[in-house]
Amino acid sequence: MRILFLSHYFPPEGNAPALRAFDHCTRWAAAGHDVTVVTCAPNHPGGSCIPATGIGCGRSNSSKGSAWCGSSRSWPVGDGARLEALRGAAARAGLDNVIFAGRLDIDAIPGVLALTDACLVHLRAAPTFTTVMPSKIFEAAAMARPITLGVEGFARGFVERAGCGVCIEPENERDLVDAIFRLSADAAFRDRLGRAGRRAAAACDRDRLAARYLAIIAQTAAPKMETPAA
Repeated sequence: MRILFLSHYFPPEGNAPALRAFDHCTRWAAAGHDVTVVTCAPNHPGGSCIPATGIGCGRSNSSKGSAWCGSSRSWPVGDGARLEALRGAAARAGLDNVIFAGRLDIDAIPGVLALTDACLVHLRAAPTFTTVMPSKIFEAAAMARPITLGVEGFARGFVERAGCGVCIEPENERDLVDAIFRLSADAAFRDRLGRAGRRAAAACDRDRLAARYLAIIAQTAAPKMETPAA
């Protein structure tokens, strides 16, 4: 099969969408398909580490956040551009409950999600990100894991309608700490969000969406029937 893959995100960019796209394309090529990638990379906005929020390294400047750090474990997975900066920040803060897994093969992700109680999906508070839909939302939802979402706009609307997570203001330390405490203290609440997420993910099954998309294309491309003149 000949596959033409169009993407804004592809190496040399080091963000999650780029690495995931690369994984898919290399797998298709290894399976014997003829894969061509058309991309305008590098184009993605540069990431930034916001020390005051502690997002990504599991640290809060508040006393409540410090209490959480002692009772919960954060497991960042991936090798984004700020990985080494986050490792250093966690080491300097003495956070032995933050485990950096680094980049893992996509086949390992279901196992990682199965070991978690909740997942954090967070992007910077920038207008650019109000129109995106992070794929991690679907991955966590399909594994029935409750989501703490720090993304405004389209993604927040999806999570709120599905009832599969706790939405917070991006880069808001207090919101994040409160959400973590709320989820960690209520197993029934986590289970309810997780089950709602699985239902939402099933409704977004790629095969179903592809079939609907194909039907729309076929209907649009079909010759128009002319009405006979009276």
